Amino acid sequence: MSNFAQTKRYSKRITSLCLSIPPLLFFLHGFMHHAKGRRTSIESPTSPTDTASSRTFLDVPTNYKPSCADGLWRGTFGALNADSSLTNPSVSIAIAFCEHSLDWLDDLLQGLDVRNITVYSKCRNQVPNILNRTTKVELKNVGRVDHAYVYHMANLPEDTDPDEVQLFLKDTYPNHHQVHLRRRSLQDVIREAAGTTGFSCGSIPNWSNTFDRTTFLSQTWFHTVFNYGSEWSAWHVSSEVAKFRLKKYKSAGGYAARDDVDFAGNLTFENWLEALKLPMPHPVMPVCYAGTFAAKPKNIFASRTVWSTMLKLLERGDNVIEGHYAERTYAAALMPYLPRHVYEEIIRLSRGFRMCSYTGAAGFCGLLYGCRD
Repeated sequence: MSNFAQTKRYSKRITSLCLSIPPLLFFLHGFMHHAKGRRTSIESPTSPTDTASSRTFLDVPTNYKPSCADGLWRGTFGALNADSSLTNPSVSIAIAFCEHSLDWLDDLLQGLDVRNITVYSKCRNQVPNILNRTTKVELKNVGRVDHAYVYHMANLPEDTDPDEVQLFLKDTYPNHHQVHLRRRSLQDVIREAAGTTGFSCGSIPNWSNTFDRTTFLSQTWFHTVFNYGSEWSAWHVSSEVAKFRLKKYKSAGGYAARDDVDFAGNLTFENWLEALKLPMPHPVMPVCYAGTFAAKPKNIFASRTVWSTMLKLLERGDNVIEGHYAERTYAAALMPYLPRHVYEEIIRLSRGFRMCSYTGAAGFCGLLYGCRD
C-alpha cells in the first residue's frame, strides 16, 4: 500500500474519531446532569406582601409531617382537615356550558345535597332543562370555561352560606381524556372542600415518568432514563411553573376558536401573576388540572380582587393562553398558606421536578415527582 493510501486511511480514522467525541461528551454531560434528578432548592416562605389576596396561614400542628402515605404530596388534603364530621355537605354548582349535552347531570348529582345550580351559557346555545334549582346566565364567548368559573367567583353574593361548598364543572365533564390524571368522586371532592382547607381538586396526577413524547438522547430522554417510573405529585415548583409557555392550543373537545385573536398574546405567566397581585411566597404550589374543583365561599372571598382582575384578562378572546394560566392559578389562589415546615417536607419527599424546557413537558412543567419517605 502506498504512503498516500495509508495516510488517507489514517486521516479517515482520525476524522471519524473526532466526530464521535462530541456525541460522547454530550452523553456524559447528560448522564452526570440527570443521574440524580433535578432537585429543588428550598426558599423560606414569607408572609405575603403587596397582594390582592387576604388568605391566611392554615393552623397545622407543628408535629405534623407529610408522608407519601397521607395523600398531601399527591394532592388530597384529608390529613390537613380537622373537621371531618360533615358526611354530606351542602353544595352549589357552577357549570360552564357551550354545546354539549347536560343529560349526565341528574345521575351525577344523586346523593348530593345540591342547593343551587348555575349554568353559564357561553356559545348562544339553548340551555337544556335540568333540575328546578337551575339559574341560567348568558355570558360573552370569551375565556372559555375559565371565564365562567371566574365570573361566578367574582360575583358570588357576600351573604352566601359560608358552609355551602361551590363546585365547578364544565359541560364536557363526562369526557375524561386526561390519561395523566385520576378523577375523584364528587362526594369526596365536596367533603374535602368542606374541611378546614376549604379547597379540593377533582382530578389529581396518576402518572409516572415514561418515554412518552421523548426524543432519543434529548434532555427529556436523559431525564427519564434516570427517573423512570417516578410517580407524579400535585405540587409544583413555583419558579418553574412561572416559566410555562404555550404557542398554540387545540381543544380535546373539538372547540374551534370563534374569533381571530392570537392565542399566545404578549402576556407571560410572570406578568399574569403580577397583574393579579398574587405573589408566590413559598417555593412549591399546588396545581389543579382538568377544570373540576370545589371551594368554600370563605376561600373565594379571600381572593375577590384577584377574580375581578382575572375576569378582565380572560376577556381578551375565546381561545387564549390566559385560560391555561387561570387553570394553574386556582389552587394557589384558593388554598390557604401552609407553614414553612410543610413545604420543606413536600420538597424533601420529592426526587426532582419536570422542567418547562423539556419536550412534551409544557403541560405539567414544574411538577414534583418521585415521592420517597
